[in-house]
Amino acid sequence: MTTNINTQPNKPGVAGKDIWVYGDLRTSALFNNSLNVLAGAQKLAALTGGKTVFVITCRETPHNPEAIEEQIAIDQALKHGVDKILTLKPSTGGYLLPEQEAQVLAGVVQEKNPCVCLFPLHVIPREICSRAAAICHTGMIADCMDFKYDAGEIIAICPSHGGEVMAQLGFSNPTITGFITVQPNAFIRKEIKNAGGETETLTVTSLSPCDQITFVSCQKESRADKNLETARKIVVGGAGLGNIEGFTTLRKLSAALGAETGATRPPVMWHWIDEERLIGQTGKTVSPELLISLGTSGAVQYTAGITGAKTVVAVNKDPNAPIFQFADMGIVGDVNLFLPVFTEKIKQISLRSLADARDTEGASAQGGDFGSRLIRIRRAHGLTREVLAQSVGRTPEFIKELENNQTTASVGLLITLAEVFDIDAGTFLNDEEQSKLAGERAQAYTRRTANYHYQSLTPGAENEHLRVFMITIESRQMHKPVDYRHEGEEFVYVMEGQLGLTLDGKLYTLMPGEYMKYNSQTPHQLKSLSDEKTRCLVTLYTP
Repeated sequence: MTTNINTQPNKPGVAGKDIWVYGDLRTSALFNNSLNVLAGAQKLAALTGGKTVFVITCRETPHNPEAIEEQIAIDQALKHGVDKILTLKPSTGGYLLPEQEAQVLAGVVQEKNPCVCLFPLHVIPREICSRAAAICHTGMIADCMDFKYDAGEIIAICPSHGGEVMAQLGFSNPTITGFITVQPNAFIRKEIKNAGGETETLTVTSLSPCDQITFVSCQKESRADKNLETARKIVVGGAGLGNIEGFTTLRKLSAALGAETGATRPPVMWHWIDEERLIGQTGKTVSPELLISLGTSGAVQYTAGITGAKTVVAVNKDPNAPIFQFADMGIVGDVNLFLPVFTEKIKQISLRSLADARDTEGASAQGGDFGSRLIRIRRAHGLTREVLAQSVGRTPEFIKELENNQTTASVGLLITLAEVFDIDAGTFLNDEEQSKLAGERAQAYTRRTANYHYQSLTPGAENEHLRVFMITIESRQMHKPVDYRHEGEEFVYVMEGQLGLTLDGKLYTLMPGEYMKYNSQTPHQLKSLSDEKTRCLVTLYTP
């Protein structure tokens, strides 16, 4: 279905005029978006008989080490066949806010009067585009996917009504410069052999100070687990999930896969997820190795943002959903029935691989070692080292050692990790490991009791989870176990004397009739503080 929107008859004045493209130099990925838009501008210029101009605004970016150097940007644009490079240099220097950059650009546009100015569809260029259009008192078209040239007028083809309609939009007065934001993945950049182009530099002196906003600082987001653009795996949810509970289940799948979570417009509108997770023309453009799309119809606003994905798997109950025309693999079915079963299976596979990696010596260049996998799973669950350490009863330093492959996880610790990550431990313990677990239990019992003066109240319990014994510590003496920390939990009840219980460096004094329960993984020590022997009842539980 196509809707034609044009409020006035065609007017002359477009043919032969320049097509400008905004160059975004903040990162290499954003700069490549600008080069893609340049490819669209070249297509348009071939229709109108005009020339392409790549516009670069000089802005000081000492805070951004990823920024593309001006000369490198010029060289790359020329290699991609641009006819002219126009460099704008504000006379005041310093960092430019988007509204200031819009002022710089608008002033030159009003002077040069190009045919149109094209901007890659991204947050900052979109803001500059809309501000510059307002300053120039001209029209702006958003989310362009393609161009046509009809009777002397440029027509922008843009999705509308959820992508079910492709509207053809034009400017009411084509003799005045128009502004258009362009989906960068709609066009593919291409280097051109023996390309040559000219360069021009303009000094802009009309820049007004920005009184409403003051630049404080700018730095890259430090949490890599929030970066959709660079994620290798992404799980995307759409309206088909039905409610926030369904989207919560989707998050569990993302965590099990070690993937990022994205969304189409409806979940964002309904506040199931933050807007920064939006994928599509008005959100992020992604290029993961694997993208799983759940409950998404496949509207063009969404699929335009995932064209860079290498493999797309889609689940939707409608066999005629447009997403199946885009996906590499499609599953027709109720996503809310499919998702829990699939998530549980992925959990089992993920934790099984984690257990296998524990027994693999050396680190893999692909990050397949135990430590690397643990990092990915921890981050996927949104856990810091400190939180994970607290959850498993260890220190953050110990978790760091695990993640750096400086120590090996015991079978008991794998069970604890399985509980934290919500997985049945039996799915990643084979028969040999189950036997190993029983052996470790017996060894721990022997080590802990061999140097005690004790009376076992559960004889023959070496392979049991729960054991009880009476410990007697000589006057003013410390007990002398080999291990000061181990898997499990303990309950100590003082029968006689005075007991000094040190937990993680803190001393607790217990009198007869007093007791304390603690995690055995916490470094601990027992000492008799009385002039007589101290007797206490100890209940020990090990996994």
